[in-house]
Amino acid sequence: MPRLGLALSGGGLRATLFHLGVVRFLHDAGRLGEVTHIVSVSGGSILGAHLALNWGRYTGSAADFDEAAAKIIDFVRADARNQIARRIPFLVPLRQLQRLSPRGPSRALTPTGLLEKLYAKHLYGDARVHQLPDTPELHLLTTNVSEGGLCSFTKAGLIMQHRTPGGVKVEVLPARLASIALAVTASSAFPGFFPPPLITADDLGLSDGEFPPQTFTDGGVYDNLGVRAMDLIEDLDPSLDQIIVSDVGKTFSIIRPKPLGMIGRAMRATDILWDRVGQLEKQKFQDDPRFLFVASLDQVAPGDDPTALHAVIQSEVANVRTDIDRFSPLEITALVQHGYCVARKQCRTRPDLYGSSLPSSPPWDPMKRSDGDDPQHPPTARGDAARPGDASPPVTALVTRQAQQLRGSANRRVWSTLLDLHDWPTYVYIPLLVLLLGVLPVALYRYRRQANANAVIVDAITHGSPDFRKILEIVQRTTAPSWTPLPVQEVAQASRNVDYRGFEFLSDTSIVDLRDWRRSKSRDAAHYYRRVRIKKRGDESVFVLQYPRVPFDRIDFQGGPEKLKPVVRRIPPETGKSETTWELAFDVSKVRAGSPIDVEIEATVHDFEARKGAHENWLRYSPPAATEQASVWVLFPESRPYKDYRLIRYAAGDPATVREIESQYTIDHPYGSIIAWSIVNAEAGYVYECEWTVESPD
Repeated sequence: MPRLGLALSGGGLRATLFHLGVVRFLHDAGRLGEVTHIVSVSGGSILGAHLALNWGRYTGSAADFDEAAAKIIDFVRADARNQIARRIPFLVPLRQLQRLSPRGPSRALTPTGLLEKLYAKHLYGDARVHQLPDTPELHLLTTNVSEGGLCSFTKAGLIMQHRTPGGVKVEVLPARLASIALAVTASSAFPGFFPPPLITADDLGLSDGEFPPQTFTDGGVYDNLGVRAMDLIEDLDPSLDQIIVSDVGKTFSIIRPKPLGMIGRAMRATDILWDRVGQLEKQKFQDDPRFLFVASLDQVAPGDDPTALHAVIQSEVANVRTDIDRFSPLEITALVQHGYCVARKQCRTRPDLYGSSLPSSPPWDPMKRSDGDDPQHPPTARGDAARPGDASPPVTALVTRQAQQLRGSANRRVWSTLLDLHDWPTYVYIPLLVLLLGVLPVALYRYRRQANANAVIVDAITHGSPDFRKILEIVQRTTAPSWTPLPVQEVAQASRNVDYRGFEFLSDTSIVDLRDWRRSKSRDAAHYYRRVRIKKRGDESVFVLQYPRVPFDRIDFQGGPEKLKPVVRRIPPETGKSETTWELAFDVSKVRAGSPIDVEIEATVHDFEARKGAHENWLRYSPPAATEQASVWVLFPESRPYKDYRLIRYAAGDPATVREIESQYTIDHPYGSIIAWSIVNAEAGYVYECEWTVESPD
């Protein structure tokens, strides 16, 4: 029986799947049982370890092979990279806590440790290297970061190369208790995303004196093809008849000139270095008849194999990303079937070893299920048009669609696949994303509007408004004001001959808060604040503020200061009319003549409506007496910003005398949410009206 070696190169899950196709072909050709040595690197080690641990099933019947390979397919679809990525933020605080322990942070709380757990969960369990079979002899290659040498986990333990002045010294440590999951992790910990795992003597079943802690990284850093290690094995073991090198190399990409950052320059330099090392390895061994290269970049022509993938599909398969995220059924099928057909093509070149009766059936489909429900397959090169009576789309259209999908597979997917509703961390991130993308922008928007409102108030301060503190308090209020309204006295008629000649009106400020007035087709509440500064001239005992004939029948009032004993009176509408008169009376008998005093009113007007016509609204102010300075502020709801406004004045009872007026100052908020205006020497007997328009009718 010939003795075959199998070298499985690195290349993420792309390599795992391509190698699986190669292995399946060797099984179908009846040659897999002739493999006596397997050397694997990175993505190749994922399959290599599972292949060796389940050698009996892989070399058994086709059904046994399918059952064993199903575990690999399940892992390929488990989205290992993103499972790890979703948990990385949780590791940071846990590692900080572990620093407090005497032993320090453990490998388990690193991305590499999570990868090790996934390998154990899905593929290897708690299997140790001493459980590997004698045949085939498996070597899981890894790179010793501490010493810069090539190492190998095998049944005998850990084979290490040590650099010495006289050359390379090989040492075999009896590390037979090392777990398979750890060995594969050390072989496939791609630099960058996965930090090099720190392996201790305890991990290997050795004493501290036998093995100081050292770090290891992806075996592809030193030997991505595995041919160098296979060459060393040749010096130790009886000669192999042939070494099949499953090479999942990738075409070196030419990038357009562009500025590269520090990380970009480092990664580009690494790509150039790895590509050059791979070229040197191939140049040394590709002409050696002992090595049979089965390369993913190889094309299988229809004349060589009519069952091979379409040429367009083959071109795209070779460029599928090197990653360990979730692969689609199309990606899985295409990679496996391409590996199968390339292996068949290369084995046909050596009929002296593999014979001339190799299987010619279509390549194995790893996604075919026992219930006969097949996924959509990449088309083969046979026939570019649909057969008569075939309801399926033409093959050429299918080829184009799947080639385009595989072209997209060349790009590493990050954000589009980061969240998964089947993985619990997603339910932690979703509320955070809602907070960041929903709540936070709204909060920032509100903050900006608040800042603009504050800027308006600052502007008011610069114009000398004495009521800015109250304005600021109202603007910053996010809920309706809460206070106990004064009891209402129902009286038959309004006070007659209200005379303000005994009072001097120094200022009169009104603030109308319409921010709760926001329903488009129904009435709602408005809040009102008024401060009147007066000076008593003689011995007057009562000061009355009257709101005659207003269209609001439901108003809650609060007045102050408390020492003035405010009283609210309601005079119902006259027969046949709807206007209600309100009065607020204050006891000023104890106020010293000549001393100014502030009379304050707060009110909530229910069923508020301020409509004059379509698109137009208004508010009126009528000075009860000549007032040195009258100011009015209007705060609008965000849903009803004003478009523009004007100030007019006309004689009470004679609107024909209307004319536009200029206020002492106006504040026009840029978002249409605040109007403020002030009149010096407001005259009694006149109505001052602010009219504004909105974008659309209510």
